[in-house]
Amino acid sequence: FQSLSEIPPALLEELFTRGTIDNRRPSSRETATAFLKWLFSRGAVFWVCYENNVFVGYLWSLRGSQEVPRVHFFPLGAQDAVFLAHEIFPDCRGRELNRKMTNLVLGEMKSYGVERVYVDVLLTNKRSLQSFAKTPFLPIGRARMKNFKKRQVVVWRKPRPTAEFTPGQKG
Repeated sequence: FQSLSEIPPALLEELFTRGTIDNRRPSSRETATAFLKWLFSRGAVFWVCYENNVFVGYLWSLRGSQEVPRVHFFPLGAQDAVFLAHEIFPDCRGRELNRKMTNLVLGEMKSYGVERVYVDVLLTNKRSLQSFAKTPFLPIGRARMKNFKKRQVVVWRKPRPTAEFTPGQKG
């Protein structure tokens, strides 16, 4: 889906009931709706995952370009994209649905000319790290947000070439 108006009301209701927004429960439907509108205004795409005609999760992606304001850690070129958020609902986990959904979306994006896709995962989110370890994604580094003179700055650190990256590794 590429706009809020495209999402069927029943699906939207189920998202509000079962899902999280940006890894946390929204305080209200108005807050959730405003966040969804903001994502769509930036060009985000809402991918829905079904298993046996049951809504089991979702994935948000954003394709890069020069026209869209940067909403992520680094600028994305026209052939780049980023997965902004994803969720497989708790009662549906453990069936490799995130891996399947990720691979299907990557295939679709490739057919639209996307060459590189990035995803960011908090080091504390061990479940996502373990899940993405089963996909084509490889770690490229770690980022920390810093406030500097009332502006947010992202500090990147690439992993050491000899060090093995493991989920939950501190650094």
